[in-house]
Amino acid sequence: MTVSFDTYRVTGMYRFAVLTNVASVVTETAIPFSNGATFKNDVKTISYEGDGQKAKKYLLEQVDVEVKADEIGAAALQSIYAKTAVTASLPADATVRLYFGDNGDSSGINCGVAAYVTAEKLSSGANVKLRIVAPRGTLGSPEAPDFKSRDKAGLNLKFAANKATTDIAGAALPGVPTDGCFWYMEELL
Repeated sequence: MTVSFDTYRVTGMYRFAVLTNVASVVTETAIPFSNGATFKNDVKTISYEGDGQKAKKYLLEQVDVEVKADEIGAAALQSIYAKTAVTASLPADATVRLYFGDNGDSSGINCGVAAYVTAEKLSSGANVKLRIVAPRGTLGSPEAPDFKSRDKAGLNLKFAANKATTDIAGAALPGVPTDGCFWYMEELL
């Protein structure tokens, strides 16, 4: 049976996860209340001119992913960045503390990311789920949130994808081109 891709109309993102290598197994940690992921493409334009003609080529050189969440998922951050919660020698009015911006997370962590979306499959009208994955890259330190009076505060994360032929645990990506990929898309069951 030959399976092929269709045309999809994405109707929303329902999950965003960071993919880490835990004992050679790709492990997902969901970012709670994630409400948007932006895949930003760095495309180089090469222009050709001569003999009264012009032509252009566009080369994908880098993919960055930014995710925004409406919660500060401290437990998820503690897991992703392997932080140790500090409970000793804190001020009397504090129970637990996490530190961010140290050299360990400022230089980034090696991981992958996955955005899960719902979509309409146009050939059949069926509702399906898609997963868009950047299998390898670097997740920067979480940005400090903005706070306002009587308003929510959330989390912003930035990820720089690397071209890859393996997932974050080192397993080969099946059928990947020999020069690797920045990201892939798959329809889920």
